[in-house]
Amino acid sequence: MTGMNGADVTIAVGPEDYGQNIIGILSDLPFPVYPCHSLDDLITLKPTVVILDAILLGRMTVEALRDALPGVPLLSETKVCSDAEFPLPDPLKAAPTLKLVKVACELRLARIAADQSQTVAATAETHLTQLAEVGVALSAERDLNTLLKRILEAAQDIACCDGASLFLIDTETEHAELVFKLTLNDSITVPFGEQRVVVDTRSISGCVAETGKAIHCEDVYLMGPEQPFRFNSQFDKQTGYRTRSLYCVPMSDNSGEVVGVLQFVNRKYNRQQQVTPETIDAVVRDFDEQVQKSLQALASLSAIALQTRKLLDDINNLFENFVQASVVAIEQRDPTTSGHSFRVADLSVTLAQKLNTAKRSDLARFNPSAAKLRELRYASLLHDFGKVGVREDVLVKSKKLFPGDLTELRYRLALTRQRLRADAAEKIIALYEGGRGEDASVVAIRAAFKRESQQLDHFLKLIVESNEPSILDEAAAHQLSELGAYHCDQHDGTLLPLLSSSKLEALSIPRGSLTKEERLEIESHVVHTHNFLKLIPWTGDLAGIPEIAGRHHEKLDGSGYPDNLEASDIPMQSRIMTVCDIFDALTASDRPYKKAMPENIAFKILREDAHRGVLDPGIVEVFIGADVASATRDKQYPQTQTLVSSSFFNSVCDPDLHRDHAG
Repeated sequence: MTGMNGADVTIAVGPEDYGQNIIGILSDLPFPVYPCHSLDDLITLKPTVVILDAILLGRMTVEALRDALPGVPLLSETKVCSDAEFPLPDPLKAAPTLKLVKVACELRLARIAADQSQTVAATAETHLTQLAEVGVALSAERDLNTLLKRILEAAQDIACCDGASLFLIDTETEHAELVFKLTLNDSITVPFGEQRVVVDTRSISGCVAETGKAIHCEDVYLMGPEQPFRFNSQFDKQTGYRTRSLYCVPMSDNSGEVVGVLQFVNRKYNRQQQVTPETIDAVVRDFDEQVQKSLQALASLSAIALQTRKLLDDINNLFENFVQASVVAIEQRDPTTSGHSFRVADLSVTLAQKLNTAKRSDLARFNPSAAKLRELRYASLLHDFGKVGVREDVLVKSKKLFPGDLTELRYRLALTRQRLRADAAEKIIALYEGGRGEDASVVAIRAAFKRESQQLDHFLKLIVESNEPSILDEAAAHQLSELGAYHCDQHDGTLLPLLSSSKLEALSIPRGSLTKEERLEIESHVVHTHNFLKLIPWTGDLAGIPEIAGRHHEKLDGSGYPDNLEASDIPMQSRIMTVCDIFDALTASDRPYKKAMPENIAFKILREDAHRGVLDPGIVEVFIGADVASATRDKQYPQTQTLVSSSFFNSVCDPDLHRDHAG
């Protein structure tokens, strides 16, 4: 029976006549009074107060009674029990007895309220601790599926509920939908499949997502008809489960936008209890206000964690798309190296993963995380990005002379030939006009023109042959020096060298197609790469990309560029990339100026470079021994289309090889 302040009050008395007198006196009170015969009776009854008589006290000790019913006030005549908190008058009188009983009841109710307050406070503290731990765990979790499971597990612990489900909003559809992502249940195995729910007020979860307001039901089967939503009992019918109490709360991010919904069912007294249709009355309770507040806080933490996860995914996608677009830009500048960046990235990542097989301890201990492998991959993909800062005519220079230079020289030689022909004709005409047409001088003029014309043909042949990026022999070099002294008549009669000093220097290149200045410009692509990549606000786990990419042409003996670093100053990731970069440049089949080198020959060159102190010998041996080359051997890579159909895009100024292996 509900008594003071809405609390349930029961009074226990002894079984003898004395107890009957008490019952009579207390009949005016709106509280039930029960005679008890033993300690077991009292324990079963759990009374608000106990009025002892001699018989009841003779069947137990006061200590045992207080141990069994802590905090329950005892009333008794002093002659019966001198330890009672409230001594009753002897003989019994109605007015003081009633007053004492009321005071004892109020005392007990006050103690109960205090205990409840302590329990609430302790529960609140526990929830705060749990929420703090959950917040830390959620903020650290990067895998989405694991994150969702952590959210539901935390919710079950905090709410002590049997089941929990999570929905995420998909705004990419024509009409916003809730995607059923995960569910957990302690009592049954839930057959799960991703489902979609329309965001509207017809369903509980849809209504929460639509309105952004939580929904609480003490019993989902007793919802009134005034509610726009209905509980879908299909799950209960299919599984034999019984849903009663329910709390559904929106997950809103820091801008107030609902990103998902959490739904909890059947809060329990004990997490270990199983919910069945038979046990539901005994084990299931309602979601009280305190638990609701804790679940709301969890929903907010979860929304922020999901938002963070989405932002990280967006950043990762941004970086990925940026890197892919950058590689396209690189290869459009030099389509002859199409696929090089992708292959170097695959080789580098594979080599890094297999360094644990190395005999050398420092290499064997190199065990990069997934984040570090991603950093290496991006650095490898972008290692040649600085090519965009190199003049295009230098970057794709296929011969020693630029295409326009050779055209100009052909024109000047042709013009010189015409001038020689015109001069010879004028001389011959003059002889004929003077009546000396059969003179030996005409023959001499014609012979001289023929010699000079043959010389021009020889010059052109020498220029064309010397223009090739092959090794220049001594004879050709000597002839070029003689050619440098040759002067041609211009249309105005002035004499100019056939070859300018710059063209003569270019044709005199002993090997390859680049002058010293052009090689330096090619080498500057590494500096451009480093400077450009430094401008990008990489996340912390990608912060090493500029240095890794900018050091891939450094050599262990200090002979590399741009900074002539020695072994101790070159990052491990750069050493890895250098080996892979050179191997791909040697074996690539897509460079028109050279044939693909067989892998065994490339391996020999790598070992020779390692022996010379140029490359890391331990890394080279792992590259060869672990068959790292298989990572790209049979793999197809996208081909970059040449923008201009011209031999102009035939590069021999290979920035990956030109210092040591160009030819």
